Amino acid sequence: MYGIIILAPLACIIVSLCIGRFPLSLADITHVLWSKAAPGGCTVPDSHMNIVWDIRLPRAILGALVGACLAVSGTAFQGLFRNPLVSSGILGVSSGAGFGAALGILL
Repeated sequence: MYGIIILAPLACIIVSLCIGRFPLSLADITHVLWSKAAPGGCTVPDSHMNIVWDIRLPRAILGALVGACLAVSGTAFQGLFRNPLVSSGILGVSSGAGFGAALGILL
């Protein structure tokens, strides 16, 4: 059971590296990752390197980190209030986020 919980996000990251406007196969992704891990191992087109390392990998890692941060904040709310159905509106988090967004737009 725990293996699925660990492997599912990793599988989603791998799939997100393959999907995009310029589709790459899983073999292309592994060649790009392997060429960075073992220099001189295999030659990969520069376009593939740029797509994976400059666009898709940072996006996938950032998405995973944002999801992890949201999970931690939800867990902190549930632990603070000892309520498994706690809402972010209890402390005014939603209105504070709206104020921060409006302030960011104005500035």
